[in-house]
Amino acid sequence: MKKRHFFHEEMRDGIFLISCKEWEMSTATINTYLIRGKEKAVLVDAGLGASGLREYAQQLAGVPVQLVLSHGHFDHTGAVNEFEDVWIHPEDALILGKNIIKFLPSKKITARIHNLREGDELLLGDRTLQVYDIQGHTAGSIVLYDKKTKTLISGDSICRRVFYIDGNKYPINRFFHDLMKVDQLDFTGVCSAHDRFLLPKTQIRHMIDVISDGIFNSNITIRILGRKYFQVKYGIGPEDPEFIDFSAPIASREQLKLEVDDFLKKSGYQSIQKGGSYE
Repeated sequence: MKKRHFFHEEMRDGIFLISCKEWEMSTATINTYLIRGKEKAVLVDAGLGASGLREYAQQLAGVPVQLVLSHGHFDHTGAVNEFEDVWIHPEDALILGKNIIKFLPSKKITARIHNLREGDELLLGDRTLQVYDIQGHTAGSIVLYDKKTKTLISGDSICRRVFYIDGNKYPINRFFHDLMKVDQLDFTGVCSAHDRFLLPKTQIRHMIDVISDGIFNSNITIRILGRKYFQVKYGIGPEDPEFIDFSAPIASREQLKLEVDDFLKKSGYQSIQKGGSYE
């Protein structure tokens, strides 16, 4: 596999975005994040077809690097086998190496797999990362909270592009509940796996507002790998910081409407005006 030409950018004190030109997908990007402590560093996600990622992250960190996966999809797991060990939620350990896109081959995972779930902490010396579950994009998606910099490190849970692949499998009221759980944390920015800028704290409620409304009102339909989806799009395009792109199977739409109603009635959720402060 060709070695990638990696680059990095420090998003906050000791938090580095690592990516490469080969990971650019139209208007989206693929990113990993290195959180560096005095004694240890954590690399969140392993990119796509990522030869040389471990070496690059190790040189940047200068301390031992622990690989943690936000979830098990192929565009987050490319360099897993460059590491001896990997930490992932047990639900997503079940899909690790098994691609959701039919024409992509599965791969054997040689790294030792360790479970990571809500309530666990990653101790880096001068900072601690707390683990939170957010079921929705996958059964075992997680986010990490760095209290030191008031930052959330998210894979595809808090983001601008939400692919709700298994519409009826993971109730969206549970997804919204998990999002609001982390919304209560004291944070001011979110590192997303597919954007190279920090999303604001308001992103969580912005997502819920747009997705909830769109599930009832969007009339856009698309086809992905032979399967019909409905799509919710907000904003003038990907260059708009308020851009949201949500898609879910058409067959799940009526059930999703019921789940949104349930969330709104039981949670006391209050919507916000769209937008926010972006860095």
